[in-house]
Amino acid sequence: TENVILRDNQMTLTGNKLMYHIDSEIASYTGGARIVSNANNNVLTSREGSYHTKTETFYFRNKVVLKNPDYQVESDTLKYNDATEVAYFYGPTTITGDDTEIYCENGWYNTQKDICQFNRHAWVRSQKTILKGDSIYYNGEKGLGEVFRNISIRDTTSNIIISGDYGIHYEKTKESIVTEKALMTQIFEAGDSLFMYADTLR
Repeated sequence: TENVILRDNQMTLTGNKLMYHIDSEIASYTGGARIVSNANNNVLTSREGSYHTKTETFYFRNKVVLKNPDYQVESDTLKYNDATEVAYFYGPTTITGDDTEIYCENGWYNTQKDICQFNRHAWVRSQKTILKGDSIYYNGEKGLGEVFRNISIRDTTSNIIISGDYGIHYEKTKESIVTEKALMTQIFEAGDSLFMYADTLR
């Protein structure tokens, strides 16, 4: 208790109260802890959690925050593997970057490769575009987003909404392609709307 420090080759954990099970090699804590990754300076805090030293896997609960120089993750429940640098989300989760904000209630995020998949009420908001769908795959390095089922891609500057069951958005070229029940809706200032149906919309 009080100013506890747990270190291995991958990380340093500091907290107020920690119990370590020698046989199972599992450390669990309550009362809050701070974990710093030695490899990438990822900093994670939560009210309670556990660390499985054999698999280098954390389980965090209650006000989980993962900070990186390029983004911040806030979640209710999160599993994080320090060796693979992959985070798994269980519950309402928000990821905030310089130009992008992401929300989901289930999914995973590879923090090393900046690749992720989000499920359950998922959306991605970039500078001028909002992507929504049942499931979203997003590659931050390539600026590529794929949306599956009940999708909508909204251009917030021109009030254009494109919906369908599959869509892909290229962030660098500002291009979107939607297929399967594709519908474009353009909303004008006067309150009128223009609807256009097609097999594929680009």
